[in-house]
Amino acid sequence: MLLFEVRKSRAQGNPPGLARTSGVNRVPIVEFEAGRMPGADRRIGLRSRWYFGVSHPATTSRSGIIAPRCAGGGLRLATETIAVIGGTGNIGYGLALRWSEKGHRVIIGSRAADRAEGAANELRAKLAEGRGAGEIEGLVNPEAAAEADLVAVTVPFAAQRPTLESIREGCQGKIVIDVTVPLVPPRVSRVQLPPEDSAALVTQEMLGEGVRVVSAFQNVSAVHLAELGHPVDCDVLICGDDPEAREVVVRLAAEAGLRGIEAGRLANSVAAEALTSILIWLNQRHKVTGTGIRITGLDHE
Repeated sequence: MLLFEVRKSRAQGNPPGLARTSGVNRVPIVEFEAGRMPGADRRIGLRSRWYFGVSHPATTSRSGIIAPRCAGGGLRLATETIAVIGGTGNIGYGLALRWSEKGHRVIIGSRAADRAEGAANELRAKLAEGRGAGEIEGLVNPEAAAEADLVAVTVPFAAQRPTLESIREGCQGKIVIDVTVPLVPPRVSRVQLPPEDSAALVTQEMLGEGVRVVSAFQNVSAVHLAELGHPVDCDVLICGDDPEAREVVVRLAAEAGLRGIEAGRLANSVAAEALTSILIWLNQRHKVTGTGIRITGLDHE
């Protein structure tokens, strides 16, 4: 049986079912169930993940899977359930594909159930011969958000507000990755920011304080993202007010084959969002599809 060591702190009691051995609680993975363990210290973020006073801090999910922290701290993701709202679109489809390939359970969210299930079927077929692909399903947006541990919003700017209104309740207590870019057709190669300064700030305001919004993936080529064997030559600027939430998204970027770089508070997302129009202009000017950004001087990290 797979065991995971959890050290009890003075302030915490033993969760039920733990066998004590030489001062260390050894916990079979299958004994971690959904819900709050007595004495546990919850840090709001990934739904149903609980942190204990541990030698290798652990988390649990509704599926009972444990993810330890990496050496030196930092959450290592296990098989999260990730809802990709707008997953029938280009960028959402590519992220769903890559996260599923890494073993995550992915829910494609759409306004229409048939479109969501159609995209899920396509992804399943594309990954049929792959190794370690996670479960994929399609649901309407509110159901997808409610079912997930973490939510990625990848809808067009014109659909942002009604979409956020529909998923607000299901996002509470979770990390929400906002991929919205304020593009206003037909002049998508010209920067046109909203009155609130950035789409990510709109997302935070609409979802409320109970949600940790992180902005990311605005500058990634959707064309290359949907090609599993194709490297994506682009860094991901990750902005958010919560450092731990930013770190989670850095790791998800790595799982998608990208280098995620923390870029400060959520208000800084205005720069990443504006860069998208510049990249579109460059694509048009040079007749290419995959321009991106690289941050230099960080090779030592």
